[in-house]
Amino acid sequence: MATNRVRTTYNGNNVLTFEQRHTSVSTDFTHGLGEILSAIGRKNTRQNQRQVRSAHRHFGGPLIFPLKGGQPFADRGEFLSWWNGLATTG
Repeated sequence: MATNRVRTTYNGNNVLTFEQRHTSVSTDFTHGLGEILSAIGRKNTRQNQRQVRSAHRHFGGPLIFPLKGGQPFADRGEFLSWWNGLATTG
């Protein structure tokens, strides 16, 4: 959702001031590893996590690994497209 506000000050036909403000919210479409596993119909187990990480390493997956040991995440649509592509090419 976005909101735009415009404020203009006139003197006759002359514009004296013009202000425009834009506000919006961002939507986070990324998912953590547990949500990723659920999206591909797998339980969130260490073995399944290892399999997804291994596939990511070997086949150039879209997982993003944050610095300092954070949990990996990915854009859901991008990950599912990549994952489903592995099933058709493998």
